[in-house]
Amino acid sequence: MGIVSQLLENAHQLLAHLGISQVHILGSSAGGPIAMKFALEHPEMTQSLLLVNTMSYYQEKPNVKLGKQNWNAFCQQSRIRRIPL
Repeated sequence: MGIVSQLLENAHQLLAHLGISQVHILGSSAGGPIAMKFALEHPEMTQSLLLVNTMSYYQEKPNVKLGKQNWNAFCQQSRIRRIPL
């Protein structure tokens, strides 16, 4: 298990322990990949996702990118809105 996956699992277990079922996620800098993966793996819990000063894709394994098309499809399926700048 990679560090991003481990941190994601830690956050998920903490939220479950606290009885929190819906969250607004802020991923800043190195927290961006964790926030993106959380939203991808737990869309039922993700009310909103805000990425600040981070990479624009999640990458745990080299040369594996979420990609803009897949990210847009995920956002549409999960009711997550992108706010254009």
